[in-house]
Amino acid sequence: MADYIATSTLNGEAILQKELAELGITESKPARGKVIFRASEEEACRAAYFCRTARKVLMPVRSFRFSSKEDFYEGASSVEWEEMMDISRTFAVRVKGEDAVLRNSAYSALLLKDAIVDRLRDKKGRRPDVDKEKPNTMVQAFLEKGRVSISLDLGGSLHKRGYRAESSPGSLNEALAASILKFCGYCGEEPFLDPMCGSGTIGIEAALIAGDIAPGLLWRYEKGFFSLPFIPADVKRTIPKMAKERVRRPAFSIAVSDIDGRAVRTSMNNAKRAGVAAFMKFREEDFFSLRPEDGGGLMVSNLPYGDHVESGTDLESFYRSVGDKLKRDFMGFRAGLLMGSAELQKSVGLYAFRKVSLYNGSKEVRLCLYELYEGSRKAGKGESRQRFS
Repeated sequence: MADYIATSTLNGEAILQKELAELGITESKPARGKVIFRASEEEACRAAYFCRTARKVLMPVRSFRFSSKEDFYEGASSVEWEEMMDISRTFAVRVKGEDAVLRNSAYSALLLKDAIVDRLRDKKGRRPDVDKEKPNTMVQAFLEKGRVSISLDLGGSLHKRGYRAESSPGSLNEALAASILKFCGYCGEEPFLDPMCGSGTIGIEAALIAGDIAPGLLWRYEKGFFSLPFIPADVKRTIPKMAKERVRRPAFSIAVSDIDGRAVRTSMNNAKRAGVAAFMKFREEDFFSLRPEDGGGLMVSNLPYGDHVESGTDLESFYRSVGDKLKRDFMGFRAGLLMGSAELQKSVGLYAFRKVSLYNGSKEVRLCLYELYEGSRKAGKGESRQRFS
Protein backbone atom coordinates (compact mmCIF):
# COMPACT_ATOMS: atom_id res chain seq x y z
CA MET A 1 0.00 0.00 0.00
CA ALA A 2 1.21 3.50 -0.78
CA ASP A 3 -0.11 7.05 -1.16
CA TYR A 4 -1.26 8.26 -4.58
CA ILE A 5 -2.76 11.53 -5.85
CA ALA A 6 -5.77 12.00 -8.10
CA THR A 7 -6.26 15.56 -9.33
CA SER A 8 -9.69 17.03 -10.07
CA THR A 9 -11.42 20.17 -11.17
CA LEU A 10 -11.66 22.70 -8.31
CA ASN A 11 -14.67 21.90 -6.11
CA GLY A 12 -14.95 18.49 -7.73
CA GLU A 13 -12.89 16.78 -5.03
CA ALA A 14 -15.88 15.21 -3.22
CA ILE A 15 -17.21 13.71 -6.44
CA LEU A 16 -13.79 12.24 -7.24
CA GLN A 17 -13.47 10.88 -3.70
CA LYS A 18 -16.86 9.16 -4.09
CA GLU A 19 -15.81 7.71 -7.44
CA LEU A 20 -12.63 6.29 -5.88
CA ALA A 21 -14.75 4.73 -3.12
CA GLU A 22 -16.94 3.08 -5.77
CA LEU A 23 -13.75 1.49 -7.11
CA GLY A 24 -13.01 0.08 -3.66
CA ILE A 25 -10.56 2.81 -2.60
CA THR A 26 -11.95 4.04 0.70
CA GLU A 27 -8.88 5.45 2.44
CA SER A 28 -8.71 8.94 0.97
CA LYS A 29 -8.47 12.60 1.91
CA PRO A 30 -9.59 15.55 -0.24
CA ALA A 31 -7.42 18.66 -0.63
CA ARG A 32 -7.62 21.64 -2.97
CA GLY A 33 -7.93 20.30 -6.51
CA LYS A 34 -6.98 16.74 -5.59
CA VAL A 35 -7.67 13.65 -3.52
CA ILE A 36 -4.82 11.87 -1.76
CA PHE A 37 -5.61 8.18 -1.45
CA ARG A 38 -3.95 5.06 -0.07
CA ALA A 39 -4.12 2.01 -2.29
CA SER A 40 -2.30 -0.95 -3.72
CA GLU A 41 -0.42 -0.57 -6.99
CA GLU A 42 -3.16 -2.46 -8.83
CA GLU A 43 -5.91 -0.29 -7.30
CA ALA A 44 -4.09 2.90 -8.34
CA CYS A 45 -3.82 1.60 -11.92
CA ARG A 46 -7.53 0.78 -11.88
CA ALA A 47 -8.25 4.31 -10.71
CA ALA A 48 -6.32 5.72 -13.68
CA TYR A 49 -8.21 3.46 -16.09
CA PHE A 50 -11.75 3.76 -14.67
CA CYS A 51 -12.01 7.25 -13.10
CA ARG A 52 -14.17 9.63 -15.10
CA THR A 53 -13.75 12.78 -13.01
CA ALA A 54 -9.97 12.65 -12.40
CA ARG A 55 -7.64 14.79 -14.46
CA LYS A 56 -4.57 12.78 -13.45
CA VAL A 57 -3.63 9.86 -11.21
CA LEU A 58 -0.08 10.26 -9.92
CA MET A 59 2.34 7.95 -8.15
CA PRO A 60 4.68 10.07 -5.99
CA VAL A 61 8.34 9.18 -6.54
CA ARG A 62 10.28 11.61 -4.42
CA SER A 63 9.89 14.94 -2.65
CA PHE A 64 12.84 17.01 -1.51
CA ARG A 65 13.96 20.54 -0.70
CA PHE A 66 16.51 22.40 -2.81
CA SER A 67 18.27 25.74 -2.54
CA SER A 68 20.01 25.84 -5.93
CA LYS A 69 19.79 24.47 -9.45
CA GLU A 70 22.54 22.05 -8.53
CA ASP A 71 20.51 20.79 -5.55
CA PHE A 72 17.51 20.26 -7.80
CA TYR A 73 19.53 18.33 -10.39
CA GLU A 74 21.26 16.15 -7.78
CA GLY A 75 18.00 15.34 -6.03
CA ALA A 76 16.28 14.40 -9.29
CA SER A 77 19.21 12.32 -10.56
CA SER A 78 19.33 10.35 -7.28
CA VAL A 79 15.96 8.74 -8.12
CA GLU A 80 16.34 5.17 -9.41
CA TRP A 81 14.87 5.96 -12.82
CA GLU A 82 16.41 2.82 -14.28
CA GLU A 83 13.96 0.79 -12.18
CA MET A 84 10.96 2.94 -13.10
CA MET A 85 11.28 3.69 -16.80
CA ASP A 86 11.60 1.62 -19.95
CA ILE A 87 14.30 3.17 -22.12
CA SER A 88 12.62 1.75 -25.24
CA ARG A 89 9.55 3.96 -24.58
CA THR A 90 9.16 7.69 -25.08
CA PHE A 91 8.76 10.08 -22.18
CA ALA A 92 8.10 13.71 -21.38
CA VAL A 93 8.45 15.96 -18.36
CA ARG A 94 5.97 18.57 -17.11
CA VAL A 95 6.66 20.98 -14.26
CA LYS A 96 4.09 23.21 -12.59
CA GLY A 97 4.91 26.04 -10.23
CA GLU A 98 7.99 28.15 -9.63
CA ASP A 99 9.98 29.60 -6.76
CA ALA A 100 12.86 31.96 -6.03
CA VAL A 101 15.47 29.54 -7.43
CA LEU A 102 13.61 28.13 -10.44
CA ARG A 103 11.37 30.86 -11.77
CA ASN A 104 10.74 29.36 -15.20
CA SER A 105 8.81 26.07 -15.45
CA ALA A 106 10.20 25.34 -18.93
CA TYR A 107 13.76 25.57 -17.58
CA SER A 108 12.81 23.44 -14.56
CA ALA A 109 11.42 20.79 -16.91
CA LEU A 110 14.63 20.84 -18.94
CA LEU A 111 16.71 20.44 -15.78
CA LEU A 112 14.55 17.52 -14.63
CA LYS A 113 14.71 15.90 -18.07
CA ASP A 114 18.51 16.18 -18.08
CA ALA A 115 18.73 14.57 -14.64
CA ILE A 116 16.58 11.64 -15.78
CA VAL A 117 18.41 11.19 -19.08
CA ASP A 118 21.87 11.39 -17.50
CA ARG A 119 20.94 8.82 -14.86
CA LEU A 120 19.53 6.41 -17.45
CA ARG A 121 22.49 6.83 -19.78
CA ASP A 122 24.84 6.14 -16.89
CA LYS A 123 22.93 3.05 -15.68
CA LYS A 124 21.59 1.64 -18.97
CA GLY A 125 24.07 2.89 -21.54
CA ARG A 126 21.42 4.77 -23.53
CA ARG A 127 18.48 7.05 -23.03
CA PRO A 128 14.77 7.09 -24.05
CA ASP A 129 13.46 9.53 -26.64
CA VAL A 130 11.34 12.53 -25.72
CA ASP A 131 7.84 12.89 -27.18
CA LYS A 132 6.07 15.98 -25.89
CA GLU A 133 2.77 15.23 -27.65
CA LYS A 134 2.07 11.54 -26.96
CA PRO A 135 4.65 10.22 -24.50
CA ASN A 136 4.39 6.67 -23.22
CA THR A 137 5.64 7.82 -19.82
CA MET A 138 4.95 11.19 -18.22
CA VAL A 139 6.98 12.54 -15.30
CA GLN A 140 5.13 15.28 -13.41
CA ALA A 141 6.74 17.68 -10.93
CA PHE A 142 5.28 20.41 -8.71
CA LEU A 143 7.42 23.24 -7.33
CA GLU A 144 6.53 25.29 -4.29
CA LYS A 145 8.66 27.29 -1.83
CA GLY A 146 11.94 25.46 -2.33
CA ARG A 147 10.40 21.98 -2.49
CA VAL A 148 9.75 19.76 -5.46
CA SER A 149 7.43 16.74 -5.58
CA ILE A 150 8.09 14.36 -8.46
CA SER A 151 5.55 11.76 -9.61
CA LEU A 152 4.97 9.24 -12.37
CA ASP A 153 1.70 9.75 -14.21
CA LEU A 154 -0.31 6.51 -14.27
CA GLY A 155 -2.71 7.57 -17.02
CA GLY A 156 -1.68 10.79 -18.75
CA SER A 157 -4.18 13.60 -19.24
CA LEU A 158 -7.35 11.77 -18.22
CA HIS A 159 -9.53 14.82 -18.91
CA LYS A 160 -8.66 14.44 -22.61
CA ARG A 161 -10.23 11.16 -23.71
CA GLY A 162 -9.11 11.58 -27.33
CA TYR A 163 -12.53 11.64 -29.02
CA ARG A 164 -12.88 15.43 -29.29
CA ALA A 165 -11.17 16.01 -32.62
CA GLU A 166 -13.73 18.77 -33.14
CA SER A 167 -14.93 21.25 -30.53
CA SER A 168 -17.07 24.36 -30.22
CA PRO A 169 -16.61 27.64 -28.29
CA GLY A 170 -16.98 27.17 -24.53
CA SER A 171 -16.56 23.38 -24.73
CA LEU A 172 -16.06 21.51 -21.47
CA ASN A 173 -13.24 19.07 -20.97
CA GLU A 174 -14.35 15.48 -20.56
CA ALA A 175 -13.59 15.13 -16.83
CA LEU A 176 -15.52 18.33 -16.06
CA ALA A 177 -18.49 17.09 -18.10
CA ALA A 178 -18.41 13.79 -16.20
CA SER A 179 -18.22 15.69 -12.88
CA ILE A 180 -21.28 17.72 -13.84
CA LEU A 181 -23.21 14.54 -14.60
CA LYS A 182 -22.13 13.03 -11.28
CA PHE A 183 -23.22 16.18 -9.42
CA CYS A 184 -26.59 15.78 -11.14
CA GLY A 185 -26.83 12.22 -9.84
CA TYR A 186 -26.70 10.62 -13.29
CA CYS A 187 -25.84 6.91 -13.40
CA GLY A 188 -27.42 5.88 -16.69
CA GLU A 189 -30.67 4.62 -15.16
CA GLU A 190 -32.98 7.25 -16.68
CA PRO A 191 -33.52 9.07 -20.00
CA PHE A 192 -30.96 11.82 -20.72
CA LEU A 193 -31.15 14.93 -22.88
CA ASP A 194 -28.79 17.79 -23.74
CA PRO A 195 -30.78 20.17 -25.98
CA MET A 196 -27.92 22.67 -26.52
CA CYS A 197 -25.17 20.12 -27.07
CA GLY A 198 -22.41 22.08 -28.82
CA SER A 199 -19.65 19.55 -29.52
CA GLY A 200 -21.54 16.87 -27.59
CA THR A 201 -19.19 16.30 -24.66
CA ILE A 202 -21.89 16.10 -21.97
CA GLY A 203 -24.02 13.69 -23.99
CA ILE A 204 -21.04 11.51 -24.90
CA GLU A 205 -19.96 11.30 -21.27
CA ALA A 206 -23.53 10.37 -20.36
CA ALA A 207 -23.39 7.55 -22.94
CA LEU A 208 -20.06 6.35 -21.52
CA ILE A 209 -21.59 6.27 -18.03
CA ALA A 210 -24.78 4.56 -19.20
CA GLY A 211 -22.76 1.97 -21.12
CA ASP A 212 -20.32 1.50 -18.20
CA ILE A 213 -17.50 2.16 -20.65
CA ALA A 214 -14.27 2.89 -18.77
CA PRO A 215 -12.40 5.95 -20.08
CA GLY A 216 -9.28 3.76 -20.32
CA LEU A 217 -10.91 1.80 -23.13
CA LEU A 218 -10.60 4.98 -25.24
CA TRP A 219 -6.81 5.26 -24.82
CA ARG A 220 -5.37 5.30 -28.32
CA TYR A 221 -1.78 4.42 -27.54
CA GLU A 222 0.15 2.66 -24.78
CA LYS A 223 0.71 5.12 -21.98
CA GLY A 224 0.66 5.55 -18.22
CA PHE A 225 1.01 2.37 -16.16
CA PHE A 226 1.14 0.24 -19.33
CA SER A 227 4.57 1.71 -20.10
CA LEU A 228 6.03 1.23 -16.61
CA PRO A 229 8.25 -1.88 -16.33
CA PHE A 230 7.60 -2.45 -12.61
CA ILE A 231 3.82 -2.82 -13.05
CA PRO A 232 3.10 -6.58 -13.24
CA ALA A 233 2.01 -7.94 -16.61
CA ASP A 234 -1.11 -9.51 -15.11
CA VAL A 235 -2.27 -6.06 -13.90
CA LYS A 236 -1.82 -4.66 -17.41
CA ARG A 237 -3.77 -7.59 -18.80
CA THR A 238 -6.62 -7.93 -16.31
CA ILE A 239 -7.64 -4.25 -16.01
CA PRO A 240 -8.66 -3.85 -19.69
CA LYS A 241 -10.27 -7.32 -19.60
CA MET A 242 -12.33 -6.29 -16.55
CA ALA A 243 -13.36 -3.05 -18.29
CA LYS A 244 -14.48 -4.84 -21.49
CA GLU A 245 -16.58 -7.31 -19.50
CA ARG A 246 -18.50 -4.45 -17.85
CA VAL A 247 -19.62 -2.77 -21.09
CA ARG A 248 -23.38 -2.87 -21.63
CA ARG A 249 -25.94 -1.33 -23.93
CA PRO A 250 -27.72 1.61 -22.21
CA ALA A 251 -31.26 0.82 -21.12
CA PHE A 252 -32.54 4.40 -21.51
CA SER A 253 -32.38 7.00 -24.27
CA ILE A 254 -29.47 9.44 -24.58
CA ALA A 255 -30.43 12.33 -26.85
CA VAL A 256 -28.56 15.48 -27.90
CA SER A 257 -29.74 18.33 -30.07
CA ASP A 258 -28.75 21.83 -31.11
CA ILE A 259 -30.13 24.64 -33.25
CA ASP A 260 -26.81 24.64 -35.16
CA GLY A 261 -26.55 21.76 -37.62
CA ARG A 262 -22.74 21.98 -37.55
CA ALA A 263 -22.78 21.38 -33.81
CA VAL A 264 -24.97 18.31 -34.28
CA ARG A 265 -22.60 16.92 -36.92
CA THR A 266 -19.64 17.63 -34.64
CA SER A 267 -21.38 15.82 -31.78
CA MET A 268 -22.07 12.84 -34.00
CA ASN A 269 -18.47 12.66 -35.25
CA ASN A 270 -17.09 12.92 -31.71
CA ALA A 271 -19.53 10.23 -30.54
CA LYS A 272 -18.36 7.94 -33.33
CA ARG A 273 -14.76 8.38 -32.18
CA ALA A 274 -15.86 7.56 -28.63
CA GLY A 275 -17.67 4.47 -29.87
CA VAL A 276 -21.06 5.53 -28.49
CA ALA A 277 -22.86 7.00 -31.51
CA ALA A 278 -25.02 3.87 -31.79
CA PHE A 279 -26.28 4.51 -28.24
CA MET A 280 -27.35 8.08 -28.94
CA LYS A 281 -29.99 10.12 -30.78
CA PHE A 282 -28.95 13.29 -32.65
CA ARG A 283 -31.33 16.03 -33.74
CA GLU A 284 -31.01 19.50 -35.26
CA GLU A 285 -33.65 21.52 -33.43
CA ASP A 286 -34.12 24.74 -31.50
CA PHE A 287 -34.45 24.09 -27.77
CA PHE A 288 -37.48 26.36 -27.59
CA SER A 289 -39.45 24.27 -30.11
CA LEU A 290 -38.29 20.90 -28.76
CA ARG A 291 -40.73 18.55 -27.01
CA PRO A 292 -38.98 15.87 -24.92
CA GLU A 293 -39.94 12.36 -26.02
CA ASP A 294 -39.72 10.99 -22.48
CA GLY A 295 -41.99 11.97 -19.61
CA GLY A 296 -39.07 12.47 -17.25
CA GLY A 297 -35.38 11.99 -16.79
CA LEU A 298 -32.36 14.27 -16.64
CA MET A 299 -31.70 17.30 -18.83
CA VAL A 300 -28.23 18.87 -18.61
CA SER A 301 -26.82 21.69 -20.71
CA ASN A 302 -23.94 24.14 -20.84
CA LEU A 303 -25.73 27.44 -21.47
CA PRO A 304 -24.15 30.33 -23.40
CA TYR A 305 -21.96 32.67 -21.33
CA GLY A 306 -18.64 34.50 -21.52
CA ASP A 307 -16.77 34.40 -24.80
CA HIS A 308 -19.05 31.85 -26.50
CA VAL A 309 -21.97 34.24 -26.84
CA GLU A 310 -22.87 35.90 -30.11
CA SER A 311 -22.55 39.68 -30.16
CA GLY A 312 -25.77 41.44 -29.19
CA THR A 313 -27.29 38.46 -27.35
CA ASP A 314 -29.51 39.46 -24.43
CA LEU A 315 -28.46 36.77 -21.96
CA GLU A 316 -30.92 37.75 -19.23
CA SER A 317 -33.81 37.41 -21.64
CA PHE A 318 -32.42 34.15 -23.00
CA TYR A 319 -32.03 32.62 -19.53
CA ARG A 320 -35.53 33.76 -18.58
CA SER A 321 -36.86 32.03 -21.69
CA VAL A 322 -34.96 28.86 -20.75
CA GLY A 323 -36.66 28.86 -17.34
CA ASP A 324 -40.08 29.41 -18.92
CA LYS A 325 -39.48 26.54 -21.35
CA LEU A 326 -38.49 24.18 -18.55
CA LYS A 327 -41.60 25.06 -16.54
CA ARG A 328 -43.84 24.59 -19.56
CA ASP A 329 -42.49 21.41 -21.20
CA PHE A 330 -40.13 19.60 -18.82
CA MET A 331 -42.37 18.65 -15.93
CA GLY A 332 -41.09 15.45 -14.31
CA PHE A 333 -37.47 16.14 -15.30
CA ARG A 334 -34.46 17.12 -13.26
CA ALA A 335 -32.36 19.80 -14.93
CA GLY A 336 -28.73 20.76 -14.52
CA LEU A 337 -27.76 24.09 -16.07
CA LEU A 338 -24.18 25.33 -16.27
CA MET A 339 -24.11 29.11 -16.41
CA GLY A 340 -21.67 31.95 -16.08
CA SER A 341 -22.81 33.84 -12.97
CA ALA A 342 -25.19 34.11 -10.05
CA GLU A 343 -26.93 37.02 -11.78
CA LEU A 344 -27.72 34.89 -14.81
CA GLN A 345 -28.98 32.14 -12.50
CA LYS A 346 -31.53 34.58 -11.07
CA SER A 347 -32.86 35.23 -14.57
CA VAL A 348 -33.86 31.56 -14.96
CA GLY A 349 -36.61 32.13 -12.39
CA LEU A 350 -36.50 28.63 -10.90
CA TYR A 351 -35.57 27.47 -7.43
CA ALA A 352 -32.22 25.64 -7.56
CA PHE A 353 -32.09 22.96 -4.87
CA ARG A 354 -28.32 22.72 -5.32
CA LYS A 355 -25.65 25.13 -6.59
CA VAL A 356 -22.04 24.18 -7.27
CA SER A 357 -19.20 26.51 -8.28
CA LEU A 358 -16.86 24.90 -10.81
CA TYR A 359 -14.21 26.07 -13.26
CA ASN A 360 -14.31 25.77 -17.04
CA GLY A 361 -10.65 26.49 -17.70
CA SER A 362 -9.88 29.59 -15.66
CA LYS A 363 -13.48 30.84 -15.67
CA GLU A 364 -15.62 30.22 -12.62
CA VAL A 365 -19.03 28.87 -13.59
CA ARG A 366 -22.11 27.80 -11.65
CA LEU A 367 -23.97 24.51 -11.93
CA CYS A 368 -27.58 24.84 -10.78
CA LEU A 369 -29.80 21.81 -10.24
CA TYR A 370 -33.59 21.94 -10.49
CA GLU A 371 -36.43 19.53 -9.86
CA LEU A 372 -39.28 20.40 -12.18
CA TYR A 373 -42.54 19.78 -10.38
CA GLU A 374 -45.81 21.67 -10.32
CA GLY A 375 -46.38 23.77 -7.20
CA SER A 376 -44.57 22.57 -4.12
CA ARG A 377 -43.26 19.31 -2.85
CA LYS A 378 -42.43 17.88 0.55
CA ALA A 379 -38.75 18.18 1.40
CA GLY A 380 -36.79 17.07 4.39
CA LYS A 381 -38.62 16.85 7.72
CA GLY A 382 -42.06 17.81 6.49
CA GLU A 383 -40.88 21.16 5.11
CA SER A 384 -42.50 22.52 1.99
CA ARG A 385 -40.12 23.67 -0.72
CA GLN A 386 -41.37 25.82 -3.62
CA ARG A 387 -39.86 24.68 -6.93
CA PHE A 388 -40.52 27.85 -8.89
CA SER A 389 -39.90 31.39 -7.77
